[in-house]
Amino acid sequence: MIACFVFFVVAFSVLQMMTAGLVGARSLQKNKVDPVAMLAAGVTSTNATFEPVAVSGDFGEDYPDFSYDYLPSQVASNGLWQIEFRVYPKDGGPSNPSKLTVFIYCPECRPDPNFGGM
Repeated sequence: MIACFVFFVVAFSVLQMMTAGLVGARSLQKNKVDPVAMLAAGVTSTNATFEPVAVSGDFGEDYPDFSYDYLPSQVASNGLWQIEFRVYPKDGGPSNPSKLTVFIYCPECRPDPNFGGM
């Protein structure tokens, strides 16, 4: 009986030490923020209007190794726009980009003259 008690005390002590070590290791890891999600949040959270023109650039000091481009396009005549975001490494080029497509309702946006309507 005493041997079982000692065994379980030791076993739970070892488990507690391992858990504390894993929590410490997890806190040392860098949290990665997805640059394409950050770009989409920055572009869509403003009150800016969209035009069907491709926009490209880089993230400056935040993500110096990445570039981006996005293309807004009108989807419906009621002000629904689709924006396709691409983020790619500067050294690799746009061969394998990280992509994200969002739909935005923007009634203030001027209609695309090339949009045929529905």
